[in-house]
Amino acid sequence: MKLLRILDGLCFFLAPIAILFFLLAVLMLNVTFWEHRNFVRDLEVDGYVTQATVTHIYDDAELLVEFVDNREFERSEIIEVQYYDAQTLASITEGTTLDIRYLDYLVQPPVLDAHFQQVQAYRVPLGGLWTILLMSWLIIIVRPDWLYTGFVEDPTALLGFGSENA
Repeated sequence: MKLLRILDGLCFFLAPIAILFFLLAVLMLNVTFWEHRNFVRDLEVDGYVTQATVTHIYDDAELLVEFVDNREFERSEIIEVQYYDAQTLASITEGTTLDIRYLDYLVQPPVLDAHFQQVQAYRVPLGGLWTILLMSWLIIIVRPDWLYTGFVEDPTALLGFGSENA
């Protein structure tokens, strides 16, 4: 019984921030979900395809490539590898020439054109945001008192010792 009172008190004090975390998690889920979809769409519509040479492979398998862009400037970019499977990455060595797809007007990393379907199929991990959303939702369900702060005639009623002590 004492544990339930402690948990209830904890939920009461976490409720105001849980409301903010809930709104923040909803916003971040929306942004994160659409960010990758828009990136893929932009690559399909406005992306340039060119050949690039792998000049360095980092320890975390990211690829440093050099290429000449559509304005004839030499560029160095890092290709992020979270989209690709292990076989694709194992086949790439320093000095390899690859076809890449890149955007000229956004600060987004290029992708491997031959494996663009893997970039399209990639799903952004949202586990942490879902956890924040569900935990804050649970706290709000257990102690929704703060949602009604402006509608309560007796503010001490939120603390649980309002009108019955009068």
